[in-house]
Amino acid sequence: MPEQNYRQLFSVSVADVSRSDNRELALAGQALAAAFADLFGHVSAEKSPSLRRKALQLLFKFFGEPLSEEELKVIGEELDEEKK
Repeated sequence: MPEQNYRQLFSVSVADVSRSDNRELALAGQALAAAFADLFGHVSAEKSPSLRRKALQLLFKFFGEPLSEEELKVIGEELDEEKK
């Protein structure tokens, strides 16, 4: 088989994030979650839906699972429904 065919069949890739990067992101996410928990202990998330939205967006981004605009909208609506 010509070398070109092997290149089409097999490709080598590396992870975007190393284990140490993962650990650092996890620790940063944990600190971010604690900071938002503290903030929302003093300021009601109900008073600022945009702050609540940003908190969710950042937390899920740090968790490696960024939310789409639609997912953020649905979660916000569900949180608003829960208050009623």
